[in-house]
Amino acid sequence: MKHLVFIITIINSIIVYSQQATIKFENLEKFKEVNYIFEINRTKFKPNNQTYKIKINKKNEFDTLIFYDIKSKNKQISFAKFKENKVYIIRFSPCSSYIIYPAKKRGIGKIKVISDEINKNLKVSFCSDEIILEQIKSKYSKCYPSAMCRFSYQKIELIENEDKIVDYFNFHFLHKENLKIIVTNKKMKFKI
Repeated sequence: MKHLVFIITIINSIIVYSQQATIKFENLEKFKEVNYIFEINRTKFKPNNQTYKIKINKKNEFDTLIFYDIKSKNKQISFAKFKENKVYIIRFSPCSSYIIYPAKKRGIGKIKVISDEINKNLKVSFCSDEIILEQIKSKYSKCYPSAMCRFSYQKIELIENEDKIVDYFNFHFLHKENLKIIVTNKKMKFKI
């Protein structure tokens, strides 16, 4: 019995360890003009010529990307869903400081809003689209960002009475994810 537990533990460790993705930086000359640090799932790194292996979260969990602009003391948290054994490129971008995208098979995703109540004073803002909570489930809404900012994070906001942001999060759509946003008590949760 002890041997079986030991073997299962080893197999589990191998599976968890193998859940990795690779990060590379491009356009390094632009990054030299700024002082940025990136952190993905607790692994920190600065833009340089190195290739980084990052642990990615399980299939049903999201990955966290934290961007630090040391000069302006800005910290921005985004979520994404990295895929195992894929390569991701981070480039400098004038529209959002950086963009991140998969080296192959990339695409912009969609959102669908599910609310526990109908509330016409609440809306979800996504790209230039607004989804008013006048029904329990919305149709999928797709974002069409500009060509230069295609893989910047997308801010998804829950807005009350036209101008009061009551909740928000940032998400990097990398692989045509269909994100479901669940609105309950003026808070958003999300899942794929």
